[in-house]
Amino acid sequence: MFCSKCGTNAGQGSTQCPQCGEKIGEKIGGNSFTVTVPPMPDSSQVSRFLSFDIMITPAIMKVIYVIVSVVIFFASFAMAIAGFGGFVGFLVGLIMALFSLVFWRVACEQMLLFFTINRTLREIRDDSRRG
Repeated sequence: MFCSKCGTNAGQGSTQCPQCGEKIGEKIGGNSFTVTVPPMPDSSQVSRFLSFDIMITPAIMKVIYVIVSVVIFFASFAMAIAGFGGFVGFLVGLIMALFSLVFWRVACEQMLLFFTINRTLREIRDDSRRG
């Protein structure tokens, strides 16, 4: 028997195509026919968004990271220039800028890591439901 969708020879008595998974002709009274069931439509993007299946934070996190990094840099630089103790105050401001930027980067990476773990666990769940 051949698949009506992809043309693969599935062998005699097969009910499903090994290539694409399409149901193959079942025999009733010696006649072969193919039943094609349309795929279930995906839920709308709005309902997926409202049920938190789609996360927006990872998409906007890079923009938030850049904006806050610029604010941290200029605030630290302004504090260094303001002269809290001359040259030592300037160095403290620059060191504070460096540590603040590194801390902010690590915090953003941790947040994105949680979303990555969430996405991976959903993929594992979906794969286990299919298989």
